[in-house]
Amino acid sequence: MDVLGVTVMLALFILLLAFIFSTGLMTPIIGKKNLLFVVFIGFIAGTVGGAFLISPVYDEIPEIARGVYISTEGGTENVTADVSTATDIMKLTEELAAQEGVVDVHSEGIVIRTDRFSENRKRIIEEKVSIIDSNITSGKFTQTAQ
Repeated sequence: MDVLGVTVMLALFILLLAFIFSTGLMTPIIGKKNLLFVVFIGFIAGTVGGAFLISPVYDEIPEIARGVYISTEGGTENVTADVSTATDIMKLTEELAAQEGVVDVHSEGIVIRTDRFSENRKRIIEEKVSIIDSNITSGKFTQTAQ
């Protein structure tokens, strides 16, 4: 949905709210015993307006905010991707960097999920990982709750 669509939806919702307000102003003409009917019409119109007019706008708010930010600030967008271990990272990095509009592509490492291990075992792994494989320059070992 583009800006024009959002504007039309908001205008229709405001028109619906004006209709509800004008129905509420008719309460003296309708009478006190039909006040429940006026409240019922307002509730139904608000439900319809919320479901059909505001929901699409609400779904598009992040995209609108992103567009406004990028156009006003000249900002870039960061995209994070988790890729399979079977993927050739060097080839993927080169292909992504060759795409138009891509400023920078870099890999922050790998994530290996294992069974839980003790603090003593964690200390040993941190000390010996660079000895075991010289391609590993640093490591961050965290344990998450499962």
